[in-house]
Amino acid sequence: MRFIYMTGHTDGGSATLARNNDMVRQYVRDNDKVLFDFADIETYDPLGGGPYINNSEGTCTWCASFCTAHPEYCTSLPSSCAHTSSPSQARLFCRLKGQAWWWLMARLAGWPGPNASSLTIDKSVA
Repeated sequence: MRFIYMTGHTDGGSATLARNNDMVRQYVRDNDKVLFDFADIETYDPLGGGPYINNSEGTCTWCASFCTAHPEYCTSLPSSCAHTSSPSQARLFCRLKGQAWWWLMARLAGWPGPNASSLTIDKSVA
């Protein structure tokens, strides 16, 4: 059995939440655990832009401009999404989290990744 730890949503970038998320990340690094990082998914766009720290749960401060500049990432978004605000661009969060979850589950099941590399956990602190 493997437990998967998760960070909290960005929720406006509060200092308390950031500290708690960092504590979860550090625990995962120190103990070779698996992390699904909600906060990072909400903080960085798919092309590595960010950090966007003023998101609150379900409200994406960067999604509208990102979708305008990169419409290919924003096609076929879900029609509704729990914990996400109503603008369709904010539902990009749901798509990104779904893709990240699929990737994580596939790697944990033994998929070697696109470059056929083994799964390793980076324990360095950024």
